[in-house]
Amino acid sequence: MICKVCNEEKNEFNILDPIGVNKHFLCNKCFNKFNVIYEKYKINKINVLSIYSYDGLIKELIYQFKGLYDYELKDVFLEYFIDELEFQYLGYTLTYAPSSKEDDTKRGYNHVEEIFSCLPNKKVKLFIKKDNYKQSDVKYKDREKIINHIALIKENLKGIKRVLIVDDVLTSGSTLKACASLLYKEGIKDIKFLTVSKVVENHRNKGYDN
Repeated sequence: MICKVCNEEKNEFNILDPIGVNKHFLCNKCFNKFNVIYEKYKINKINVLSIYSYDGLIKELIYQFKGLYDYELKDVFLEYFIDELEFQYLGYTLTYAPSSKEDDTKRGYNHVEEIFSCLPNKKVKLFIKKDNYKQSDVKYKDREKIINHIALIKENLKGIKRVLIVDDVLTSGSTLKACASLLYKEGIKDIKFLTVSKVVENHRNKGYDN
């Protein structure tokens, strides 16, 4: 099987796959280039998990998948953590941080939806952007105003009690906080955040923000 990152044949032994049929989309060599932090922390008392530091190869691949439309990369970000994430978020309805409809149409897919499609959780779209607001165009201190640009699809909330909000990159956390605030107003109290990556302090950049 070919690694979807380096495009080389994977001939490595996997103890979990003793007959030698390695079904991973990513070879060990490429995975070892990811800066895994698996950091658990809180934002406004909400539990957050970020798997990688947003730098190096992960940063490049997220850009390649999101900005250069390399759809084949959708499987490489979470595959080594699927079982653990399935157990950790059992019973949670998964929803996505809102993205630009214009960008999704141009790309042909929603990048966050595709990355997290590997998880078995029930998935519901709860948030939309009311306009083409981009945080990368806004000063960091003004990003809390994003709540004015997000709408909750209330009719999709029926029967939902526990919500896992996911995204690709976390910077200020303002988008996730805004989404949680909208859910709180509707009586949803059990909320968690999960992001593929996190911008580590002192390495903040102007691309792909939350």
